[in-house]
Amino acid sequence: MPAELLEALEYEGQEAVQSLEEMMAEMLGNVEKGGDYVRDELDEYTVRKMLLARNYTQKDIEKMQNLKSAIVMDWDRRINNKKKDITNIEDMVDGYVRKQNKGKTLALDVATASLKRYGHKVKVKDKADVRAYFEEKNMLDKFLKPAQLDETLAQNHFMNLFESKVNKIVEDQVEYEIKQSEKNKITKKRQKEILLEVIEKELPAFNEELPKGFELVMPEEKLSIRTNI
Repeated sequence: MPAELLEALEYEGQEAVQSLEEMMAEMLGNVEKGGDYVRDELDEYTVRKMLLARNYTQKDIEKMQNLKSAIVMDWDRRINNKKKDITNIEDMVDGYVRKQNKGKTLALDVATASLKRYGHKVKVKDKADVRAYFEEKNMLDKFLKPAQLDETLAQNHFMNLFESKVNKIVEDQVEYEIKQSEKNKITKKRQKEILLEVIEKELPAFNEELPKGFELVMPEEKLSIRTNI
């Protein structure tokens, strides 16, 4: 269809939309006055106007949808840029706390920045492998809720096994150091140090012993920021 004709039809479609809006307003006005309103039988000319109006309105919807998508994409880009800014700021603050501040908490009027230790944890990496492991051990029923694998239960199972092993080693080490001390006791700080030392020492072996389908997330220190404003 020639471009000139398309342009003319689009213009006519805009007029048809306005005409139909006026017609609908008239119909609603008659209904509000109290009676059922039955429009006279439609003629071809009116139907043609309706179809033109429909086509124009559909194109208008498509334009609006494209504009909406463009706006959303633009705002997503702006938000992502702001997130990058925050990440860059946190990286620099993290470096300052670790190096210049020697890992100590930095308390300022606007915020407090510190290094928070996040302990090790076990995560389910592949549900199928985990199910297969527990089925082989005839333990699967213990980790289903109701028929789906409960990842938390599965993860806690191995975390508890490791904790029991660590606690036994720590108890023996604490007992040994108490006997070696002059006062027959050690500080709570030293007990905590022993715990961390044992965990660090035992984690590699624990990682090797984890069945297929699980993964070990190693402990780490991350920047923690508490805003004061």
